[in-house]
Amino acid sequence: MLKKITWQEGKVLSLKLRDDLYTLVQMRENYYLQFFDLTRTQDIWEGIDLETVDTLFFIFTSTKALKGLAISEPSLDNISIDGHSPEKKMLSAIIGGNYGADLIELTDSFETLDAITLKSNLTVPDDLDTIYKYELSGMIGDPEKLRNRLIKYFEDGINWDKSKEFLFKGISPPSAKIRNQ
Repeated sequence: MLKKITWQEGKVLSLKLRDDLYTLVQMRENYYLQFFDLTRTQDIWEGIDLETVDTLFFIFTSTKALKGLAISEPSLDNISIDGHSPEKKMLSAIIGGNYGADLIELTDSFETLDAITLKSNLTVPDDLDTIYKYELSGMIGDPEKLRNRLIKYFEDGINWDKSKEFLFKGISPPSAKIRNQ
């Protein structure tokens, strides 16, 4: 594992999910990470153009969460970073009497505090595709939560944040995606 991780926009890290499963993540602005639909059985990365790889999701993540997973910083001589604009739409959790989420759009500096609310009080019957598509705006600090989510996707094709089950009672995970490995 990497002993120290410093945040730098565009930096790419290799994550070890288990002994035979590795993936890449790219740092974006303000602790916003981009995860990719890409795996290897060894920590060997050559000839990778991340602009051509499907994005799994964008989330805010602490460096603490990365310390438990990141094992190397592959050379940018072997990897081209994704220069596309990151996704700015996210779900903002509603905690209290009625649980749920609003659909928001992050600021240009990827802040949630001054985000614009695009749709309030999403519901499973009316907004299921939106709930499936966008990530929660809270910061993930637990490396095991990230590891388990990624392994579940790479094994079963189900890209799902279980936290949504707390906010949307009775919601089922999305259908599995057929992956091109």
